[in-house]
Amino acid sequence: TFLGVEALVLAGALYGGLGLTLIVAAKTGVFGAAPIAAAALGAVGFTGVYAVMIAAAMAARSAALSAAAGAVVWIAGIVAGNRATVAPLFEPGLPRGLFLAFTAPLPRLSELGRHAARVANGLPLDPGELAIQAGGTALFAAAALALALAAFERKDF
Repeated sequence: TFLGVEALVLAGALYGGLGLTLIVAAKTGVFGAAPIAAAALGAVGFTGVYAVMIAAAMAARSAALSAAAGAVVWIAGIVAGNRATVAPLFEPGLPRGLFLAFTAPLPRLSELGRHAARVANGLPLDPGELAIQAGGTALFAAAALALALAAFERKDF
């Protein structure tokens, strides 16, 4: 299920990126593959969100809870990508430490978005930083899928 949905998400993202690229090429005569690559980065970001949705569905068998879990991870991933900016808003000590501890394992979805925007605009990109962000998202997704698998193994159908 996970790989099938991710394949569909990637196909949809590539289709949209290619469509935008072809429209821009038809209107301006300029062809660039940057929107296609940026769309693929969007699909990479969805892996962490969808893995948590599967884990929530295994835990409660509720589509509403699964969707809510995905929304929470999406918002938390945006906040996690901006943790250096948000952390000083908390008082030093326990509140800031709790915030940093809570956001540490989350995928940095806003950072992936920034990388996608840089790719789409043809700006230089640090491949090492991109690999760290994509790898962290993949690691988070793998952990969420491991939790989903553990919940599945405990089910008695």
